[in-house]
Amino acid sequence: QADCDNINFNMKLSSSFRSDVFSLGLKGFFYKCEKVGDRNKYWFTISSADVGSMIKLCDGNTQYPIVYDSQHDTYWRDMPFTCQGAPSYAMGFAGSAFLERVAKEMDLPDRAYTVSGTHFAQGYTTQDATVINADGMQADCDNINLNKKLSPSFRSDVFGSGLKGFFYKCEKVGDKNKNWFTITTDSHSDVVKLCDVNTTYPIVYDSQHRTYWRDEPFTCIGV
Repeated sequence: QADCDNINFNMKLSSSFRSDVFSLGLKGFFYKCEKVGDRNKYWFTISSADVGSMIKLCDGNTQYPIVYDSQHDTYWRDMPFTCQGAPSYAMGFAGSAFLERVAKEMDLPDRAYTVSGTHFAQGYTTQDATVINADGMQADCDNINLNKKLSPSFRSDVFGSGLKGFFYKCEKVGDKNKNWFTITTDSHSDVVKLCDVNTTYPIVYDSQHRTYWRDEPFTCIGV
């Protein structure tokens, strides 16, 4: 259930999916999960420069050894992958079916402003922000470093529904988490507000990690 929730909350990106079966070249994007009976059903888009790996992925006879997932303390048995049609092919990022799927699931605007940088966040056990939730902070950091984090509507309580967030690295610095981000939006005023050190963020509850978060101002590179 935790893995399914994680995908439905934040989606999942893998830069080397099932490297024990396909070597290091398979890039995976998992964007939806449902419980079906006693199994999880996943929706995926997978890309590789190696056509042999794509044929192997879509082969119903391919076997997958059981693997251990330390994040969820679970051993997984993957069943054969059902591919919808033959693989598409792209010579570059333009026209990439993989990136098009990410853009679709994120509802990315065609024309947008994009900024990158870092920001600090601190997690607490209660809304009054008196006791730090070290376990919740570590779990969120681990999730970002393992799976990245995609948010189609980041901090909608502050920016409305237009901010798209990608968080790809996290480090513990003292009693805070330092996160590396890239954020895009079609609103210039939201970019200005995001990069303004005087912008304040109300404490919000994260049901996935059972943590109340205080976001500090975002530091945008080159703005």
